[in-house]
Amino acid sequence: MAAVQLAWWAGRRSGRAWRSVWRGYEACGEALGSRSAALVARTTTVATKFSSGAWCATPGAAAGQGVVVRQHPWSGQASGERSYGSLSGSSASEIKGLDGVPRGASLVEAYELLIGRGLVHKDPAQAKTMDRLHVLHAELANYNTSWDQYASEETPRGLYIQGGVGCGKTFCMDFFFQHLQVEKKLRVHFHSFMLGIHKKLFELQKLSGVDPLVMVAKEIAGKASVICFDEFQVTDVADAMILKRLLETLVEHGVVLVMTSNRLPGDLYMNGLNRDQFLPAIDLIEKTCDVFPFPEDSPDYRLMGKESKTWMTPITESTIDAFSDCFANLSKKRKIRSGVLEVQGRRVNVPASAGGIAKFSFASLCQEAKGAADYLVIASSYHTVLIEGVPKMNENNLPLVRRFITLVDVLYENHVKVLALAHGPVEETYKPTETNQSRDEDFAWDRTMSRLTEMQSKEYLKGGWRGGGDFLRRLETQAMTEGDLKRVWEVYDTDNNGYLGVCELRNLMADVNEIKNGRRYVDEEEAQNLFDAVHICESEGIEWEEFKSYFKDTGGLIHVCESHYHFRGG
Repeated sequence: MAAVQLAWWAGRRSGRAWRSVWRGYEACGEALGSRSAALVARTTTVATKFSSGAWCATPGAAAGQGVVVRQHPWSGQASGERSYGSLSGSSASEIKGLDGVPRGASLVEAYELLIGRGLVHKDPAQAKTMDRLHVLHAELANYNTSWDQYASEETPRGLYIQGGVGCGKTFCMDFFFQHLQVEKKLRVHFHSFMLGIHKKLFELQKLSGVDPLVMVAKEIAGKASVICFDEFQVTDVADAMILKRLLETLVEHGVVLVMTSNRLPGDLYMNGLNRDQFLPAIDLIEKTCDVFPFPEDSPDYRLMGKESKTWMTPITESTIDAFSDCFANLSKKRKIRSGVLEVQGRRVNVPASAGGIAKFSFASLCQEAKGAADYLVIASSYHTVLIEGVPKMNENNLPLVRRFITLVDVLYENHVKVLALAHGPVEETYKPTETNQSRDEDFAWDRTMSRLTEMQSKEYLKGGWRGGGDFLRRLETQAMTEGDLKRVWEVYDTDNNGYLGVCELRNLMADVNEIKNGRRYVDEEEAQNLFDAVHICESEGIEWEEFKSYFKDTGGLIHVCESHYHFRGG
């Protein structure tokens, strides 16, 4: 299967004259995958080659190179050329109320307007950050670069926003990104970005007489004049060894960088292998970006939500029964089956799933050799994930801790709902006997604990799944089976009640809109119009037969932009 691009629009002159389009989109490449231990191990041997500009070819592909998705390998939310695509966990958070901001309002005016409407907290540190972003926003008005151009004294300085977990630094950057009037811009989670870089470098090693890193940088610079990195954190030797040259090449050609991070630049990759070779990257960041730290006592807004019963502890006969009941209630009589998700060269086993819900053991997710690519395919296939048997860990279990941190990051970025059966509360899940903030796992755990707490809040649980865009892309083929279409209907039925309501249909439309146009907003009236066009029965929502009939039998699939999609026998 391969992903299709969908586009809906209302024919307002004819009332319910909605047309529905399933169209293939021209993708820019193949999605990336997880760097395996083999890749990390070999990086130390080629580090000097990277640093000098040479390339040392290494045989064999690392296991788990990634989900086979035809999209730009390091793409996040970009504007301009819409075939750029979007990796899960990479797009900017949808900021409620931003579409109601008057056209022409400045960044600061828009922020103050949302405060006045009670949509965001008034926070002095965030306001100060917005003031600095407002200056950069003005400097970047209609900013554009090309590979033939080079940075000059007039090139705006970037911004490195540092702060503790939950203080709002990502919110500020996302607000800036969505308000930014630049034709070519990219917002991406740094972890996803680097996965794509390594994937692309591996593909280019087969070419002789070229510098793969320069080729990668050239392609990125051609797509983005401004790059916003979320969660800039270097823990991987493979990343550390190439970052200096990659960032230096981008900056040389005028690309402006905006970053958020829990660490100050000088603390990045602390105690990492061959850190001395990474220090020039720190110097480059400090030379080209203003460092803007949040106060150490900034509140963690994620911890302000009330917890629900999605983190069950301890593991007893009663909690095991309750956990099993949750899975049964969520599946709502749908057939529970096992399955396999294909990841490039790998298979991710799914022990039990029903529609958009899946259940895993902690051991299968974190004790086995899995990486971000494996977790990405899970997050883009299921809107709800149940994890049983989460243990208590300490510094003697660091490989498990690292995988669990990555898992939580990926699920959180895709707004996947998580129910866990654990041996202890969140704050006791990782508790080293001796805390060491220079140990990356200890530092990163603060973020993980904050996110796990937020994921239990009512506000998070009410939010929409964000993994649908990648799910739709994975269905891109020249033909879509009836089984593929049913899978779409099932995963967007997020409450598993057997039909799609207006809100669920609107979420599907938002994912389609983001793939096509780079923005998620869908007007309520448009969603209602499509709902009315599809829904003809007396039930409360769109049942499978209605969904199938509309898109398969009654002209819902048409020619668009020379792409023709039709159903073959399911």
